[in-house]
Amino acid sequence: MASALGIRCRTAPTHLLDAGQYFAEYDVDGSRVELSTMDGDWAADLDSIECLGKGPWQHFDRLVVGRYEVPVVATELRLLTELGRERPDRYRPILWAMTAGSNDSALLNRGLERLEIPTDRRAEILANLTAGNRRA
Repeated sequence: MASALGIRCRTAPTHLLDAGQYFAEYDVDGSRVELSTMDGDWAADLDSIECLGKGPWQHFDRLVVGRYEVPVVATELRLLTELGRERPDRYRPILWAMTAGSNDSALLNRGLERLEIPTDRRAEILANLTAGNRRA
């Protein structure tokens, strides 16, 4: 059942013990929205991982929702996650969306190297993002 705001719960907030996160899924005015969190600050020296270590705490975007700004995982980290999972149905739209805005090429380079993406593929991915303004 949809709320008066056009929001329908597809998957109620659920603790995924094996994944170490909470997950929920909604339809918001016809768009599928997935939300997840992690179970604390798992140690990792790298900053290019979406759900471990310092990455999500140092690299995040702000999503404006009405009069609120909600911190969300950095688009670069989402892209790296989906590239690592080899999910083109997810990473292609992220790449496309990133061409219209800014991106942190240094963070992307670190993440692509961590994922052991071949140099030529890395260059291709970064070339797709040159249309956007780069964040420092």
